[in-house]
Amino acid sequence: MTDLVYRRELSDNLQDFLSFVGSKVYAYGETWALALDKSQLAEAYGKSMRTIQRYVKELEKKDYLETATKVGKGGGTVIVFNKSMLDFEPKVNPVTEETLSTEELLDKLYPNKPKKETKKKYRSKAVIAEERIRKQKRQGKIEELNDMLEETGYPTKEFWNQTPEPERYYRAWLITRMYNFYAVYYPEKMKNEAEADDNIFRYKLGELIQKRLTDYDVLPKRFLGTSNFTVALNMVDVLSDDINPGAYLTVQFNFMQFLINQGKNANLPYFNSLLNEKSAKRWDDTYAYREGFRKEHPYHATSPDEVVEIEGYKVPHMNMLIAEYKNPFTKSGYEEYLKMFVDPITSPKRVKVINAYFETITEEVKNDDSLEEEEAQVLTEWLTQQTAIHIASRYPDHAYLITSLDQLTDKIVTFDKDNKRQLYHDLGNYSLDKAVDPIEIKVRTKTGYFQDFSITGSSTFYRTMQALRNSRGIEIDKEVLSSAINKFGKRKIPITEHGDLDVHQVALTQMTEKEIEDESLGNASRIKDKQKYLDFFGGMWYDIKEDYVAQSNRDGRMVEE
Repeated sequence: MTDLVYRRELSDNLQDFLSFVGSKVYAYGETWALALDKSQLAEAYGKSMRTIQRYVKELEKKDYLETATKVGKGGGTVIVFNKSMLDFEPKVNPVTEETLSTEELLDKLYPNKPKKETKKKYRSKAVIAEERIRKQKRQGKIEELNDMLEETGYPTKEFWNQTPEPERYYRAWLITRMYNFYAVYYPEKMKNEAEADDNIFRYKLGELIQKRLTDYDVLPKRFLGTSNFTVALNMVDVLSDDINPGAYLTVQFNFMQFLINQGKNANLPYFNSLLNEKSAKRWDDTYAYREGFRKEHPYHATSPDEVVEIEGYKVPHMNMLIAEYKNPFTKSGYEEYLKMFVDPITSPKRVKVINAYFETITEEVKNDDSLEEEEAQVLTEWLTQQTAIHIASRYPDHAYLITSLDQLTDKIVTFDKDNKRQLYHDLGNYSLDKAVDPIEIKVRTKTGYFQDFSITGSSTFYRTMQALRNSRGIEIDKEVLSSAINKFGKRKIPITEHGDLDVHQVALTQMTEKEIEDESLGNASRIKDKQKYLDFFGGMWYDIKEDYVAQSNRDGRMVEE
């Protein structure tokens, strides 16, 4: 293209723009024109649409060009130039050598696309009415189930069985509970780490975040049909059996914690973005890294079951959620546990005494004619549960949590002392014996700390455990139980002030306090040299600095003097 003739009436910007569009002009016979969408022209020239429109309008006023636009889908703009005002050689057009008018150019360059024949299938009034009725029924069922939620305060097994896919819906809800757990667990972890590092600022930051999220719930009370619950249902499908949701959420919350550590004001991971491309890539990258580490250092892999280690796995609340997710609606096997861990020869005397009481008393209940069938069944179930969880301290922490949920909660709400360490020891002392070994006391204190957090860490935790207890079918009807004990005879069944079977009093029927303490010391001495036993209680706040005890009513929590 040759240079344009310089025109005094044009500014430098207009001269430059005219030179640019001139390089793209085609000759259609005697007509010089340019067919180009203004947005494409703006992008190619590197200016905004508004600027391009202004330039074109000014050139039109000065008779350098005229424009015509075809609106609608497939339309565009044709710019026709005034040859007498220009001095350059245009390109040969690839369409036609004929001279075309502006309207003809529009039709030639922007032909009308043939309309597709609509294949609309018209529904009859009967079909429309039927679909409307089905939709109303679905909506009505959702409202009915949401009414159940409000009435009970938590989803029951009966609730789940009325959903379209009980296990899938239950698992989706469990994912939202894991999310709630991490919302308060990470700031709790931050506080413990801050105390270890003597970092008062970081401790206060964790405390502030935790207070803000204590009442947080990712789902509303009436959650069926909500967007977040739909996301959770999609997560069940996407994660399937290949990815543990606890591990997947760990990766997303670890990233949140990373941002906080960088000094950024990071909020919780957006629940509706947990499956987006960034979150999925974050998981893939972490998984690939951990898998590579496992192959390179097999003896340093921390988790035998999961490639990505799950944060908070030792906390009974989270452990219970994962156990339920893997095996929904599984009933706890208390009788199987007793058969497995009570040996008439090798078990300690205390265990054998308590088990013998259990076998005798359940047989008496079975033969008691004063009890109704339901009363005898409930009392037997309660005795089986209580014996299994209190006979020794080996019962799984997460199963103990939902079995003794009401008793643990009562211990917490009625505790009125300043020394929380005593509360934690009481919560962690499953066997209700008097352990005198210092290591055993510390182990039980840490266990109790986790149990306390599993109930009080969030305002949603207690209801969650109620729901899990119901789903496992291990709820005990308190009214029926009370009636059965009154009929059977209170003196035959010793009960603690918090509602537990008093297995310590049972043991004292055939043992002295000294025998129980000696046996406890003997049990502790056999295992206290095992490294895994020592590692169990290391690194927690009550093992870090003893002088914090005098400074805080949390008995070990960092406070300003």
